Amino acid sequence: MFLKYCDGSSFSSDRTDAVRVGSQSIFMRGRRLLDAALQDLDDVLAIGQARRVLLSGCSAGGLSSFLHADRVRSVLRPDATFK
Repeated sequence: MFLKYCDGSSFSSDRTDAVRVGSQSIFMRGRRLLDAALQDLDDVLAIGQARRVLLSGCSAGGLSSFLHADRVRSVLRPDATFK
């Protein structure tokens, strides 16, 4: 699955309230996006039962891969090969 980087915070933000910038409301909920994507991966592809998983990215997506590798690993089976 390809998860497009889309939140501007490397999937690290988790604010309940919006931040006002001028007349715009900005919702900073990247962690929730990541958790929803992992849940979808488990619902659709049963990632929790995967034997091998490759996590990668480039630029900001690469940083997100590095920052959240432990979170992704936590949803995998204990004997999964994770790279």
